[in-house]
Amino acid sequence: MIELKYTKNLTTMRKLILILWAGILSVFSISCYDDEGSNDYHPINEVKISDWKKGGYTAIFKNDTLKITPLSYLDTVRKEPVIQFTEDSDPSRYEYEWKVVASSSTDDRDKGIVLGTERNLRYFVNLKPDSYTLYLKVKDTKTDLIWKSYTSLTVLSVTDKGFFLFLGKKRMVR
Repeated sequence: MIELKYTKNLTTMRKLILILWAGILSVFSISCYDDEGSNDYHPINEVKISDWKKGGYTAIFKNDTLKITPLSYLDTVRKEPVIQFTEDSDPSRYEYEWKVVASSSTDDRDKGIVLGTERNLRYFVNLKPDSYTLYLKVKDTKTDLIWKSYTSLTVLSVTDKGFFLFLGKKRMVR
């Protein structure tokens, strides 16, 4: 009786080892398979946004118009951001979005205020005085790829740095 159990366990163990080896061999044989699928790679049109104005932009609340005109070449005098395309620079191919998010905000980056949807930003500053992050998003409409870049925007009020009192001849405030 004891010898019969031992023989049953031995044959069961042999079957398990045989199944395990068959599994290992099948994994190794599949891993050596050379996939000759459709590896038709081609370069994509990339957009590079660089050379933002050092230190960001500063504007005065309800007194300034923020004007940013991205260039397609580096101009060290104008200090505007540069947008370069690796393939096609056809203007109708791209969509633009200028957005600000307050630095004090705890919202997501996707939430914020859209300032413009043209390549050139022209926005009368109607933002409350605060520090903001200014985002530029460029979308290639042919490939649906999106590139983003950002800089800082500081909005000040007219009296942010104090105000001036004019004293007349009799030292009275006028």
